[in-house]
Amino acid sequence: MGGGFEDPPAGALPHCTSQYGDVGTHDTRTGAPRARAVRLWRPLDIAVAPDGSLAVAEADPDRVVAIDGDDPLTVRADMVAGPVDVAFGAQGRCCVTP
Repeated sequence: MGGGFEDPPAGALPHCTSQYGDVGTHDTRTGAPRARAVRLWRPLDIAVAPDGSLAVAEADPDRVVAIDGDDPLTVRADMVAGPVDVAFGAQGRCCVTP
């Protein structure tokens, strides 16, 4: 369909960031939101890693953080230039664009 949007695969959970620095997941089965992280500095993009954790591009501290299933936050990479986009390639390698 046009517009660049596709329906997510069956069972996929939508993840979002807010202007207030929150990262959340919406459980489509129960309709319940789940806070995954709060008070991040400008989270701009989210990607789901092959292990199911979330990678979040956080612009102001110039880093990529990971949020695993139990929601602890781990810094995965510190950057020189602020990351804008984060994605995972076919072999599971994390790709970040400034």
